[in-house]
Amino acid sequence: MKLNEKMKAEHDTGKFVLVDLIFTFFPLIVLIFIRLITKTSENIFIRSDWAFLSLILFGQSISKFVSILLENDNKKRNSTIHLLFVLLLLFGFFPSAVFLVLIEIKKATTGVYILQMIWLIISVLVYWILANACIIMNHKHIGKDDFENN
Repeated sequence: MKLNEKMKAEHDTGKFVLVDLIFTFFPLIVLIFIRLITKTSENIFIRSDWAFLSLILFGQSISKFVSILLENDNKKRNSTIHLLFVLLLLFGFFPSAVFLVLIEIKKATTGVYILQMIWLIISVLVYWILANACIIMNHKHIGKDDFENN
C-alpha cells in the first residue's frame, strides 16, 4: 500500500470513530439543550452523566482492545497485552464506575467532579486510539512493512 493510500485510509478511519463519539455524546448534548431552553440553574458539571459517558467509552475501549487481540494473535507479547488490559480496567473502567457511584449516592466532593471530567477526556483519547487501531486491523493484517518508510 502506498503512503498516500495509507494516509487516506487513516483519515477515513478517523471519520468512523468521530461518528461513534458524536453518537455517544448526543444524549448529553440533548440534556444541555434542555437545560438552556428551560433555564434550569443546575450546574451541568456536577451531574453523573460525565462519569457515565467515560464508563461507556472505557467499556467500548475494552471491547475494541479484545477485538484487536482476536484479530492479531501474537503469542510473543502475551504479558504486555495482559498488562495493558489490566491497566485499562484498573485506571480507566473502575475509576469511572467509582465516580459514577459516588455522584449518584451524593458522596462526591469537588475533587471527584474534577476527576470525572479528566477521566472523560482520557476515555475519549483511549477510545480514539483503540477504535482507530481496531478498524485498521479489521481491514488488513498489520505487518512489519507497514512501519517502514516507502
